[in-house]
Amino acid sequence: MDTELKKIKRSPIVTVFAFLLVVVSFGIAATIFANQMKNVHNLEVLSERDYVKSSELSSHQQSFLEDLNHLLKYGNEENIKAGNSIDKTDFEIRKQRIFDDWCADLDRRMELADQPNDDKPSASTVESKLQKSQVIKNKFEQEMAGKLADLRQEMVDSEFREYRSLLQRVSNQPGFYYYATNGVVTYSNTEQRDRNYFTGFQAYYVVDKSVSKIYPTNKDNTGFYDSAFDYASNNTIYLAVNDEYLAQKQEEWDRQYEHLHYGMRVIAGAVLLICIGLLYLIWGTGRGNDGQTIQFQLIDRLYTDIALFGILTVVFSWAILMVQLIQSNFLDAPLFISDFLRPDFLSATLFNMISCSLGLWLLLSLVRRLKNRSLLKESLTYQAVSKIWTMIRTILNSGPLFMKIAAAIVLLVASVFVLSALMVTAGSRLAFFFFLVLGALTTFAVYYTIYVVKPLQVIMDGVKIIKKGQLDHEIVINENSLFAALARDVNTLADGLKRALAKEIKAERMKSELVTNVSHDLKTPLTSIINYADLLSKENLIPESANEYVAVIKKKSERLKQMTQDLFEISRVQSGNITMEMERIDMAVLVNQSLAELEEQIEGSELEFKVNAQEGQALVMADGKRLSRVLENLIQNVLKYALTKTRVYLTVSADETYVYVEFKNIANYEMNFHEDEILERFVRGDQARTTEGSGLGLAIAQSNIAACGGVLKVTVDGDLFKVMIKMKKASLDGDAPANP
Repeated sequence: MDTELKKIKRSPIVTVFAFLLVVVSFGIAATIFANQMKNVHNLEVLSERDYVKSSELSSHQQSFLEDLNHLLKYGNEENIKAGNSIDKTDFEIRKQRIFDDWCADLDRRMELADQPNDDKPSASTVESKLQKSQVIKNKFEQEMAGKLADLRQEMVDSEFREYRSLLQRVSNQPGFYYYATNGVVTYSNTEQRDRNYFTGFQAYYVVDKSVSKIYPTNKDNTGFYDSAFDYASNNTIYLAVNDEYLAQKQEEWDRQYEHLHYGMRVIAGAVLLICIGLLYLIWGTGRGNDGQTIQFQLIDRLYTDIALFGILTVVFSWAILMVQLIQSNFLDAPLFISDFLRPDFLSATLFNMISCSLGLWLLLSLVRRLKNRSLLKESLTYQAVSKIWTMIRTILNSGPLFMKIAAAIVLLVASVFVLSALMVTAGSRLAFFFFLVLGALTTFAVYYTIYVVKPLQVIMDGVKIIKKGQLDHEIVINENSLFAALARDVNTLADGLKRALAKEIKAERMKSELVTNVSHDLKTPLTSIINYADLLSKENLIPESANEYVAVIKKKSERLKQMTQDLFEISRVQSGNITMEMERIDMAVLVNQSLAELEEQIEGSELEFKVNAQEGQALVMADGKRLSRVLENLIQNVLKYALTKTRVYLTVSADETYVYVEFKNIANYEMNFHEDEILERFVRGDQARTTEGSGLGLAIAQSNIAACGGVLKVTVDGDLFKVMIKMKKASLDGDAPANP
């Protein structure tokens, strides 16, 4: 049961279902929310079901009452045009501003007139005189009469426009009966003048001199009506709301309540589904089959901060577009369960689903990083800061040299910034001086860099010379240089290498001399043993087993003689104590000749030789005897160690520069050796030593090929054993180019 439950929890189908559940639920909830914001104008419908007692109706009544009071204030068009409705306080404030400007202008004119100081009053003095002197006031009235008249006319025009707007708004307001008068002008849309007529409606407001009555009375309109009564204490205003209008508004109020409650239920259910799906996705995202490892997706290659920026971009873009959607004509009609197939609902839901998918995709990527504890480490900011810190630590741990160079660079950059700032603040007068200082700093920086780097270049050149083999070369630099210790270490290393090389050469020479002397000393007694064994083999010895013993002595002595000769030869070749008889040789002819000489052994070996050697194309300059000995050794090596009943491939080829001879065969033993080891003396590939051999054959072959200017290389690939000879190609009418 637990296993089946785990499979369900980690099922991709369940994960996809949870993802779609979150996306679809969010799309529907966001669309319903936008529709609620657009069509539900007042959340008061949740707390007040009676529209008559709502603050919305009170607000409409208050606004309408203000308009009536303002109309009574303005009176009529003739009163406005006559300027009787102008706010005198506002007019005096504006007039004072004009007067202040006129005083300031008078002060400037007196300064420009260049009058004596005693006769030149200050602005405050002029203002004081203007305020106190009737003559000056009359002068101001005369000079600014036109401007004051324009000001009065501007205020009259503004009040006239406002009066027309108020009159149109009051006339077009549906659902209200009103009668308003101040004893001079009257505004009304009904013939009724009896206050009892107005108090007979469900909602009304009446004020007559000092008597006022309001219904309904609630906390939203009481305070306003008190202030309105004070404002219009000399006015008579009767205001009532039509019962049919109230019934219509009550129906709209009930529809808003139903729409709001329906939307809240849908949004609550969607939020619950979003929470369930989101919790499952957060729990299961990235979880491997073992429940421990974290499996990543392609999007997880993004840096953490880029993914976070993507989430913020999606959220802000979605919010901006949602605001525009609410402010537009989209989703005008309320949405109910039967309207889910409306095109505007489907379009808005699809947009919300796409936004949610992008944001959720990026959010789950961050969750996987959080589970893997790599949220911070995979951020671009963290990696940049880490690299900068690593660079700083590297500089700090790089020793005094790099610290000095880094300090010089920092000092130069800081100097450039400081000088640039000073140039900007000082202006053009000191710019030339700062340019000179900047040039001097740059010159010093270049000189300092050359001074520091030049000894390093000398050391690098010296190392190259020592690397070529000139161990006597000594690196000489100034003892005060930062690299003096490095130069001494390199010289000491070269001296040590020279001494080690001398010891190695001496040891190799002594070894060669020992081998040569021993081989020479063994030659005479070994020859005697061979000769006497040969004589004994010709006698009819008794008992018969004595003849077998003599045969063994003769065979082993011949092998010892051959080993001694091989050892003597390889010592001579490696010591260079040989004479090479170089001649032009066709390698293909020499290979075919060597095969012919060993034809009898080849036929009895059960090996199939595949030879590809075209004569006339592979000419080399070499010692024929030594080259023939090499080929014979290699063929003998094949006959000893190749697996029976297999093929042996022998190929001779050439290009424009080199001639190649290649032997390939399958070994009859497991080759557990390195390719370079088999070329050393006394090393045998057949460690079981099931066949006779001295372990000198390949070493002699390599030494002879090297003496002829070529290269012998061994390659092992599983059971495939391959030997490659590479030599310089000789021309048809001249000598071969010098071998390296």
